[in-house]
Amino acid sequence: MTNFQNQLALLANKVAEHDQTLLRFAALEERLAAVTAENKTLQQENADLRARLAEALAAAAQPTVSARPAAPTAPTASRPAPARQAPSAAEPAATAAPTVAPTEVWSTVAKRGKAKKPVTAKRREAIVRGFNLDTGEQGYEYVYIHRSRRYTRMEVRRNLRVLGIDAARILDVAFPARGIIGLLIHVQFKASFLESLERAKVQTVADFDPLDPAHLGDPRFVTASVADREVAAMRFHSRRCLHALNFVIDHHKDAAVAVAKVFAEQAWITEEDLARVIAATRPKLFERPKYSRNTVFGSGDFESDNDDTDSSMEY
Repeated sequence: MTNFQNQLALLANKVAEHDQTLLRFAALEERLAAVTAENKTLQQENADLRARLAEALAAAAQPTVSARPAAPTAPTASRPAPARQAPSAAEPAATAAPTVAPTEVWSTVAKRGKAKKPVTAKRREAIVRGFNLDTGEQGYEYVYIHRSRRYTRMEVRRNLRVLGIDAARILDVAFPARGIIGLLIHVQFKASFLESLERAKVQTVADFDPLDPAHLGDPRFVTASVADREVAAMRFHSRRCLHALNFVIDHHKDAAVAVAKVFAEQAWITEEDLARVIAATRPKLFERPKYSRNTVFGSGDFESDNDDTDSSMEY
């Protein structure tokens, strides 16, 4: 009797498992039907879009046709114009062939080039500065301002431009510490730059020291000694300066050597780093110009005297 009860219970469990399996199959069938219907809808939409695209491409490929009516000729006094007869049924009226307007070839449009932008006053001032001797104080300096949220360098420049500040005079944007933005500018631009910041109600950070170990945000240096923290702060700031030089070389190549000299004078970079910047920005002596295909004279053909007409000696 006990064996029969066990077999009955086993059969009841299997029936329950089959019921659960049937329920899952029913749910899968419903899901499959829904996916099939959705697939058909997407296929129909795809076909409609392909048809519309084909119509748009065909319309764009057709040439522009403009019908130009023929100019009527006025009858002369000696020879009156013949009367125009109506066309007969056997002879259909001749329709004037439409005149196809000549379409411009893309090569003709491309030869025109882009319209030249007018030279702005700031651009004109920059050109004039390039043809004059440097006067006044020389050098570059970081101006530090606050920040209350995270910014990218592009956002900093764009927001300063919105405030009426000439962002093109900012050579580099750095983030030396939490809540601080460093802006590298020329010292002669500093006065007008500070006036623009004050007019925009942007406060500057006075006496900010980028080498202060207190600006280290890495928790690894919390328990480090003062000497180790100072070395780490110097190392991080040197990396920021090298990053700034990379940007200046790419976008302000004429000022790269001067900026590197300022960094070297403050011991932010090494003399080897300064030499690498000079080598990257100064052309080699007697270097073949990239725009010249043929070089008639070699380096051995130039005399050693100081001749102002020798353009290869200007470097």
